[in-house]
Amino acid sequence: MTGLSTGYPYAKEILRHVELGISNTPYAWHGTSTEAIIHLAKTGCMPVSGSFNNKFFYAPEYMKPGEQRSCAAMYANHNADKLRALARLSFVPLDMEEFMHVLMDLGPGDSVNRFIGNEINPIGEDPAEVLKILREEIGRTTNSDGQGVAMGTIIGIDAQIAQDYVEEFGYDDHVAITFPEGTSLPIKYITGIEPQTAVDLEMILQL
Repeated sequence: MTGLSTGYPYAKEILRHVELGISNTPYAWHGTSTEAIIHLAKTGCMPVSGSFNNKFFYAPEYMKPGEQRSCAAMYANHNADKLRALARLSFVPLDMEEFMHVLMDLGPGDSVNRFIGNEINPIGEDPAEVLKILREEIGRTTNSDGQGVAMGTIIGIDAQIAQDYVEEFGYDDHVAITFPEGTSLPIKYITGIEPQTAVDLEMILQL
């Protein structure tokens, strides 16, 4: 496997995880953007999720055996969708947690209404145009040229995480761990990495 052009401290370990993939069923699954994996290669930790009070979410296999990988893939896709949508918007949403809820359900509802009232109307944007952009990006598999797009990356997580941190329940098929402020999941808990598309893989191979 090629790579290692950036000199990022953890690039070699990332590429090894990608080469091996997730061969055995891990303790838990997590779906994220491939940009987050690049951050991991730079710092040795996943990006901090300030919008969620430093919580890191994952899907333990024991909660829904055989189903959690697809759940992680869905969240990987959502994160990739989010980054494409943000790249097209002329503003950055103030409440990123609410923005994620909007992306998951763009039909009429409380999340969309709050997004329009709190984020779009105050800055004079056209709600119809903003929602049109979001709907175009959600679930996109190709760009305007018919080429594939990034759809995120899945990571496997080792059982040691449940020994080192307290799992917080009440999130449907996920659990959360709250890391100290300014920190997130260290690379030592990752057992494998699977890019979802050739585009995601190529992004990682540029490390």
